[in-house]
Amino acid sequence: MGDRMGDRLRPACSGITQSLALHSRFGAMLLCVFLANQTHAQIAIRTVAQADTAPKFVAHSNAPNAPIDGLCVDINRAIERIDPGLHINGDQTWMPANRVVIEMNAGHLDMGCGFVKTPERSKLRFIEPPLFTTDFVLVARANDPIIVHNWAELRALGDQGMVLVDHGYGVVNDLNAQGITHYDDTTLGLNENLQKLRAGKGRFYIHRLLGLVDGIKRANMNADVRILPVSLGRQSYYMIFSQQAPAEMVQRTQKAIATLAKSGELMKLLQRWSNIFVEPQKP
Repeated sequence: MGDRMGDRLRPACSGITQSLALHSRFGAMLLCVFLANQTHAQIAIRTVAQADTAPKFVAHSNAPNAPIDGLCVDINRAIERIDPGLHINGDQTWMPANRVVIEMNAGHLDMGCGFVKTPERSKLRFIEPPLFTTDFVLVARANDPIIVHNWAELRALGDQGMVLVDHGYGVVNDLNAQGITHYDDTTLGLNENLQKLRAGKGRFYIHRLLGLVDGIKRANMNADVRILPVSLGRQSYYMIFSQQAPAEMVQRTQKAIATLAKSGELMKLLQRWSNIFVEPQKP
């Protein structure tokens, strides 16, 4: 975009230089530089850190007001390094993930990191390429010998296969599409849903595999639950923008993400925050 705007400015600069040649060549040159610099404006992008979405966002420690780390924070800093004119603000402030979408639709936030495409989010702009792709799996209690290989087997369990799912997560659409009617999506947060699973308030908990192993470890539930070794499907997660976000903001961010994917740096960031293999994205 900047190159195209620069091309449109050059004829204007040429005319300015000619008309002012007898008066001030130096002044005309300064004016051209000023006009050209307007194509690389500084842009502030409003975002937040999404609570209970590790490894996208992770508290650095248990201390109050601890710095926020995570995959998305690293991606934000990489975007700023590639395009120094972009300044991503707010990723040190927590907000529930489902609230982020509401605030973006209202135009109060510009950008959100790592969201699945759903009909409810159709008004938001999803940036290609996706940030990562991962499997969805089931978690069961460690003392439950149940084995589920596919959606059909889960559906056949009926009310004996109650599934816990995070409130506001897009995977609810997959459950509905597969005819899974026995699910509980009233609770948000991996730790909280694992506690419900352990207490017998559901037979399964469905969650993305990325970050799940570490999440179970952080919840001190390695001895209480187990991950069923079957994928129920794969989903891609994207950087998203509100409809009110300026076009230049979106285009420059998309260009930076494409650069991260093409160079392999995006994959390196994924590997840093994942203890499983995540499918690399094609540039």
